[in-house]
Amino acid sequence: MLIRPRGALLGGKINMDLHEEVRRQLRAGRNRVAISLRSVPWLNSSGIGTLLGCANECAESGGELLLTKANERIQDLLSSLDLLDRLPMMHKEDRVRAWLEQS
Repeated sequence: MLIRPRGALLGGKINMDLHEEVRRQLRAGRNRVAISLRSVPWLNSSGIGTLLGCANECAESGGELLLTKANERIQDLLSSLDLLDRLPMMHKEDRVRAWLEQS
């Protein structure tokens, strides 16, 4: 499932909604979840925490989380924090769809 949050991940409802959507997908038996950050202009430590929490829940359920379409600022932030191993990124959505279909 490709989840597409809209707006900055700075805490509050958008973060809670994203985390809950990942949980819904896992409960539905989807063990691969991708989050498109195309419409996310920025994230702070709360947003990073939400993404890490989603990745952890996926891993605990035997699944995987993948990010796609992050802008350069977000990519640079995640890279500078050495988080790309825990929050892997794939840039082309067609490859993401193929990855999702492998589950």
